[in-house]
Amino acid sequence: MFDLKAQSDAFQLQYEKFLHACDALEESGEWNKMIQGDMETYYFNDLMCAVLHLISADGVFSEKEADYVNELFGFRYTAEELAEIYRTEGKDVEKLFQEGIPEGYHRMKEKHPALAEHYREMLLQLCDLMAASDGYVRESEKTGIDLLKKQLH
Repeated sequence: MFDLKAQSDAFQLQYEKFLHACDALEESGEWNKMIQGDMETYYFNDLMCAVLHLISADGVFSEKEADYVNELFGFRYTAEELAEIYRTEGKDVEKLFQEGIPEGYHRMKEKHPALAEHYREMLLQLCDLMAASDGYVRESEKTGIDLLKKQLH
């Protein structure tokens, strides 16, 4: 059985470790903030894209999903606000989900394979969490996760 609370705690721990690794790469100069922007922000954008893609996969933005996003990331979104973000940014979200996330992962993998693997595991863990957050894992959510897994090889 999938223990949502335990998996959420594990995700948050992995996310903190990832953020520290990002800071270390910026401090060492391996990630040039002036040219590439903030590393945490770059990859956080991908995480939120995955969240929005999965929440929208079944066409319903539930309060349970919004509450879950808020709990994981310390936000205060309502389901309606998340739906509005997706309505206005949906094309970009879908393009980023299908192309940008794999591109960013492979770019990281070239220079930092261990961190890329950590990110991959964390991202897929987040996808599983979001799919289960409303109590139902739908086929459309499974399809999105499977596509991402194939692209992150």
